[in-house]
Amino acid sequence: MRKLSADYIFTSVSSPLERGILVLADDGTILDIIDTHGSLEEMADLEFYNGILVPGFVNCHSHIEFSWANNSIPMHTGVPGFIERMISLRHQMPDNLSEFCKRADYEMFINGISAVGDISSSSELLAIKSESKMSYVNFIEVLDSGQEVQMVFNHAIQLVKESEAQGIQAYIAPHAPYSVSSDLFRLIQSHQFSSVYSIHNQESNHENSWFRGEKNPLTDLFVRFGLKPDPIYSDGISSLQTICNYFPGKANILLIHNLATSLNDIEIARNASGNIFWVMCPNSNLYISNLLPDFNMFLSKNCTIALGTDSLVSNSSLSILDEIKTINAFYPGIALEELIKWGTINGARALQLDNKFGSFEKGKKPGVLLLQNIDLQSFMLSSSSSLKRII
Repeated sequence: MRKLSADYIFTSVSSPLERGILVLADDGTILDIIDTHGSLEEMADLEFYNGILVPGFVNCHSHIEFSWANNSIPMHTGVPGFIERMISLRHQMPDNLSEFCKRADYEMFINGISAVGDISSSSELLAIKSESKMSYVNFIEVLDSGQEVQMVFNHAIQLVKESEAQGIQAYIAPHAPYSVSSDLFRLIQSHQFSSVYSIHNQESNHENSWFRGEKNPLTDLFVRFGLKPDPIYSDGISSLQTICNYFPGKANILLIHNLATSLNDIEIARNASGNIFWVMCPNSNLYISNLLPDFNMFLSKNCTIALGTDSLVSNSSLSILDEIKTINAFYPGIALEELIKWGTINGARALQLDNKFGSFEKGKKPGVLLLQNIDLQSFMLSSSSSLKRII
């Protein structure tokens, strides 16, 4: 048994505890959370740390299968240029892919991540994920690539079964509104196991423009690759509003990126599903487009925000703390306690892993991190803020 204390404990489900105590079993399961009301008395075997104890992070969006392609695409290419280069990278997977992915897995773990929602297109990395110190959820990505849609769907179902045979929960995930046909959307919607649903959403204004039939660099790219508009495309309607009718009824809906999302989009999506999670990957957005989502807009509508790292193609690190530091730098008015919730309990709830991860609560085993070099008076991060994994 271990007893841990620090200047503050952020549980992610209650107010910060000043000099509180976490009591943990040898395997990391939380046995008790003690509120000392700031008055910490001497106690045998108590470990005290300077800083803030927080639960292990949850990364809702990663692509570890592209970990080999670090720095393969220049910064600030914009989404159309990035997509064009990614299409090429998909056909260049190296023979030693597993070595790169093992490094990415380890990088996420030492950066304090306890659970990961990872986009996957094959079963090649299942052994790495099943042996990882983190828990994975596989999102089997599908898109219209010229094959018959039932064949695409059946292949995804097979990958789901292979993942689950390795003890990894898996779901079918449409790639993006512009790359999935209405027929494929309907097949995914009808899948009885679609309780978590992830899709890249409105990563640029070009995406919405494509749905309005307007000519732009993204439509030029699609024409070159032979992608034609599906009948679901409607003049004057955004991509998100168009695909809302294809959300699985009771699923958690993870919308990834959301750079070009409007207030009206938020309302329409909320009417379509009561389980929307807005997953933000700010460092990836800055890398590709040098833009960020309007976080204040999402907060004004009480949206549930979670965080992801995307891949090393569009990020210099696989660290949720780095994502939080970026948001904190651009939006200093958002409280650190709120940002920690985005990186912990909100992500765990999005992936339906909150029975074990995301918060300090009795019976959970979320991992324990120490945030260091924090201004404890204002709860502000700095470029030198760092973390240490305690458990």
